[in-house]
Amino acid sequence: MTYDWDGVSRKYKTKISYQCPDGHAFWNNTEKQFQSFSIHCTSKGEWNYQSLPMTCQWNVCTNIPIPPEETNLVLSSSTQTQAGQVKIGNSIRYTCQTDPIDGAKYINAFEDDKDQDSIEVKCEWNNIWSNVTWPKCVAISECPKKDEIKIPDDMNVKFTKDRVFYEDDIWIECRDIRYKIRLRNEDETELKIQSICLWDTRYSVYPQDLECVLEYCTNSTLHVNDLYNYDYQGSENDLVRLGESIVYPCRGSMRLENSTRTKLEADQEISVKCGEDGYFQYPEPWPQCLEHISCGDFPEIPEDMIAESINDTIAYDDNIWIGCKDRRYKIRKIDDTDTEWKIKSRCQWDKKYSVYPQDLECILEFCTNSTLHVNDLYNYDYQGSENDLVRLGENIVYPCRGSMRIENSTRTKLEADQEISVKCGEDGYFQYPEQWPQCSDDVYCGDPPFAPNFCYQVWMIGHAESENYTTEIYYRCTNGSHFDTDYDGVGDTWSLMITCLWSKEWDPWSVLPPCVITHCVEPFRYECGAARQFKDKDGIHQVSHIMTCLWDRNWTNTNVLNECDWVQSALLHQRYLMRPEYNIYPKYLKLRTNKHALLTEL
Repeated sequence: MTYDWDGVSRKYKTKISYQCPDGHAFWNNTEKQFQSFSIHCTSKGEWNYQSLPMTCQWNVCTNIPIPPEETNLVLSSSTQTQAGQVKIGNSIRYTCQTDPIDGAKYINAFEDDKDQDSIEVKCEWNNIWSNVTWPKCVAISECPKKDEIKIPDDMNVKFTKDRVFYEDDIWIECRDIRYKIRLRNEDETELKIQSICLWDTRYSVYPQDLECVLEYCTNSTLHVNDLYNYDYQGSENDLVRLGESIVYPCRGSMRLENSTRTKLEADQEISVKCGEDGYFQYPEPWPQCLEHISCGDFPEIPEDMIAESINDTIAYDDNIWIGCKDRRYKIRKIDDTDTEWKIKSRCQWDKKYSVYPQDLECILEFCTNSTLHVNDLYNYDYQGSENDLVRLGENIVYPCRGSMRIENSTRTKLEADQEISVKCGEDGYFQYPEQWPQCSDDVYCGDPPFAPNFCYQVWMIGHAESENYTTEIYYRCTNGSHFDTDYDGVGDTWSLMITCLWSKEWDPWSVLPPCVITHCVEPFRYECGAARQFKDKDGIHQVSHIMTCLWDRNWTNTNVLNECDWVQSALLHQRYLMRPEYNIYPKYLKLRTNKHALLTEL
């Protein structure tokens, strides 16, 4: 170290400058170099440094290292030194220098690392060179670079480094990832084939020795996921072998919009095949994945049908019910046998309806609108409703009220019908009778037959003059005469009984046969009764009148009684009551002659 002080001066502001020798410099704790360092005398009469804070140290390396001869390393011509010195932190480079190999392209490289052909040695502190293990340089063969190889358009050669040396490799593959590569005339293919750099600077395999074979499809489309609601999770770079398929599933519970009847039957995914040309065989157009569909407007309904729906817009699985307007009709599918009140037409997944109106027909099966007004008009007790449906050919029954019976041709009320059946005709209308029969509790036969001459009548059942059902009337000819029932002029029976039947007829005689004289009897004694006497044509009164039956069956002396004339007031004589020759019930009898009648209480 040197300094520029005379060794005597110590005045205020005296300055002393210290210099390090060549190849050295002052170094502080921050590893900063200073070529010189100064101190000065302060106003206190002291030096600002009592001792130097830094020392002089080497700032260069000298004695440049010389590699062993067998390493074949020489100092690179690009290395620059100053008077054989290198500053601390700088490096010098050594490169390989070997003799050429006869007839071969060669390079100089490290024996242990063919990628390296140079090494650097760094100048460190205190004139020390970095520790180094000297590599050995050898001459190594080098194969052609990428731009020196003929590569077909459909192939690509991958170099892992710019220069390829002996035993290094390159990889040959097809540019199109759908193809695999193989040696010509061989079957087995690979994604890529290795080619090794040989000692003679040639490669083990060249592209012209190979061929690309189409084996895959790729670039599967992803845009349909958003456009058509698919959920394809594959990648565009996925490889799919020829003939195999990839699957595009619908999102969530969606199904493909296709021609199935139900959503469950619809496909949940679509398969896309990899064609032999290496392209996916996509559908055209793509089917849509949907959660719901709509069937649109229902076709026009025929006039005899009606259609009912809950919703205005018919979505999948909604129903439209088709029926006949006329309740007498049921509906069925054409050529089918079973009928129904309504047929369901469902909105299917294929956007069609399961049943269309043109597939259906209305079939007449019932009668309805049964009449009720006859209940009051004709005493029926029909409990049905006007809306009741009765099948064609079947009957409804109109019963009479209570114990009433229908007025018909039966003899007795018990034999009479208690109800009438009305059939449902094949035309869908009830076959009502043109004239409804009357339901009644009783019937009337009208006036009984007129009693002939010499006949009287007695009401056995029913009061006098009654003519309703079950009335019985007893008819009897007078003594000596009988009814001529066969109209041969000869009497046949002394008495007759007739009854009013339910058929409103007097049975068995609606007209009585005549009474004819059959024999002579004790002469009748006729009296007018109390206070009266017979009066002849001459005005002479007689208490009684006697006639005699002659052989010719005529009575003497006249066939006609004289009139009874009042002669006094008196009570009706009782002596003629219950006379044995009459032998009849004590009733009032009408004894008839041709012109006169006598009322006699027997």
